[in-house]
Amino acid sequence: MHTIHVGIAELHFAGKDELLKTTLGSCVSVVLYTSPDREKEPIASMSHFLLPEPTRQEEVLRKPLRFGSILIPHQIKKMREAVGNAKIFAKITGGASMLNNSSLKIADIGRLNFEMAIRIIKKHGIEIKGMHTGGTVGRSALFIPKSGILRVTVFGEKTIDL
Repeated sequence: MHTIHVGIAELHFAGKDELLKTTLGSCVSVVLYTSPDREKEPIASMSHFLLPEPTRQEEVLRKPLRFGSILIPHQIKKMREAVGNAKIFAKITGGASMLNNSSLKIADIGRLNFEMAIRIIKKHGIEIKGMHTGGTVGRSALFIPKSGILRVTVFGEKTIDL
């Protein structure tokens, strides 16, 4: 199977014979997918964003897809264009607090990221089928469209299937 690597500020699509993979710290990845059991080939998309939303307009002009508030609605729009009326599901991972010094505002970026993802996905009426967020260490995520499994490996800990 071909593996597609999803970097920061990227969105990629995959079919049943492909895999989507990313590595996360405080960043968050949103996977949108159709049921592996549907009559047509399953389709999935994976996004990877750095920050919940921009604080200045010039940030948007430089790299708009770094922000969950921009990337996730774009991902939902593109996914709906690709699958028509098929039901879309979501899985979310990432959002670790990578800095242990809670006096730094940046320490909350991970939590703000996954809260932004949840809020936007729910606003669009998409069912969240699984989440693995938070913590204090990074993780890798591998999505398998043909099964609908998101395999999350927490660095130095365990691997779980969502």
